[in-house]
Amino acid sequence: MKIFIIVVWLNLNTNEYYHKVYKSYFFHDKGYINQYNHKIVDVITYQEILARHKFLKCLLRKFISFLENILKKL
Repeated sequence: MKIFIIVVWLNLNTNEYYHKVYKSYFFHDKGYINQYNHKIVDVITYQEILARHKFLKCLLRKFISFLENILKKL
């Protein structure tokens, strides 16, 4: 299984943010500055995104159910 990682970079020369997707393990941490003066702002794995998505989906489903129950009582 491949590990997909999204790395958010800051170009310190132009103060522009961009991201890049890596399909393997990434060896650098936040704060690393490469030879082109680009700094790593954040490193996000796809597993983190999926976990957040599942939690939000469950929370939203419970909230909708709660609102429907309130409407039934009115």
